[in-house]
Amino acid sequence: MKRWISLLLTAVLLLTLVGCGSDDFDFSDFVEETPEYTTHSRVTIPSMPSYSYESPTTTKRTTVTRYTYPTYTSPTRYTYPTYTTRPTTTTRYTTSTTKPVVSHPKFSSLVALRDYMTAQIESDILKFTFDYTGEQLSARLIAQMTSSCCVSLNQNGTVYTVTIYEYPGDRIVDAYRSGDSSKLNSAERTAMNKALQLVKEAKAKASGTFELEVLLHDVLCDMITYDDHTRDVPDPYNPPRNLTVVGALLDGRANCQGYADAFYTLASIAGFKVSRMYTYTPNDLHVVNTVYLNNAWYVVDVTFDDTNDDERNYRLFNAGADVIREYAWHPEMEMHPIAKTSGVAYYYNYTNSTYTSMQTMANAIAAAWSKNGSTVIRTMLKNNTDGNAPNAMLKSALDKTGKRYSYQYRYYQNGRDTFYTVKFN
Repeated sequence: MKRWISLLLTAVLLLTLVGCGSDDFDFSDFVEETPEYTTHSRVTIPSMPSYSYESPTTTKRTTVTRYTYPTYTSPTRYTYPTYTTRPTTTTRYTTSTTKPVVSHPKFSSLVALRDYMTAQIESDILKFTFDYTGEQLSARLIAQMTSSCCVSLNQNGTVYTVTIYEYPGDRIVDAYRSGDSSKLNSAERTAMNKALQLVKEAKAKASGTFELEVLLHDVLCDMITYDDHTRDVPDPYNPPRNLTVVGALLDGRANCQGYADAFYTLASIAGFKVSRMYTYTPNDLHVVNTVYLNNAWYVVDVTFDDTNDDERNYRLFNAGADVIREYAWHPEMEMHPIAKTSGVAYYYNYTNSTYTSMQTMANAIAAAWSKNGSTVIRTMLKNNTDGNAPNAMLKSALDKTGKRYSYQYRYYQNGRDTFYTVKFN
């Protein structure tokens, strides 16, 4: 029986994150230029007319004509406008002590709030304030809605201030994309190098996108042992290793959070668009991955696919909501809407191993072994809840090949469909 995976996110005290930075400017581009001044000609004083005296005419009598100065006309002076007396009323100013009103986004729907928080986080805004008029929120619920490692929450009436603390996988992926790993601690740098190595090896083996995703899924199943020894997060900047990619890749031990963080890290580095999602099992919380393929989001659950041997059946590999029976989730936990129907990327659709007829499935398994030499065959039988029923049909189909055979098979039922893994010796 597959273990159920659980998660408890603990609200932590509000930690105010203050980021400050400075931009360096090259002042060499700024040259102080001497302003140009326009030379104005000075006022030219008009020349006074030259005055001449007429030579006196000699007559019997000498008459002297004196110079007559022109009549000087006084220039019109500037007339000032009549001054109007201002009213004597004195306006008094009252000093107000009212604080300015700060406006925050307001929500009454959890789904609308989820969309807002998702947009903030995907824009690398990890602290934000909003007004929510629905039922009182908790840090645990917000962590589930945002698929965060943990959350700090401060409430003042209906106004909430949220601080998101990311998984180490988020920081590793950001460092890989930016080429700057200076913000990673030593364990995260080591985990990043391990992730890069695993992705490189998987890409060298993969023949295509689907095969690459399978290899990343399988390498985590092979190297991780489930470990849920703690879920407490006393330090949001350094969560316990088993909850993260660090524990998964360096210690080989992780709970569902660690599995999901590890797949997020590897798949993101490999070029997939990946996220996380919190779900509910019958008794507890559970964390899975979501991956964007062919314009839709599907679920990948490495934790539930991991078993003690090669029997893993991929029942939750690129799964749509139609084949997921192990758990459920509320709409506000869908950071990205999960496809209602499994597409061509669903493992059993891609490998053409989905059947509705028990006899057809038995014949196909026998043919894959006898003609193709397959030693591990995985199939899905829809609408069947009797896992042992195909055994007799399979033996009959194998007898018809005329070859000696020996096999073991295991099955998993989700309450509606049955998944088989047949191993030939």
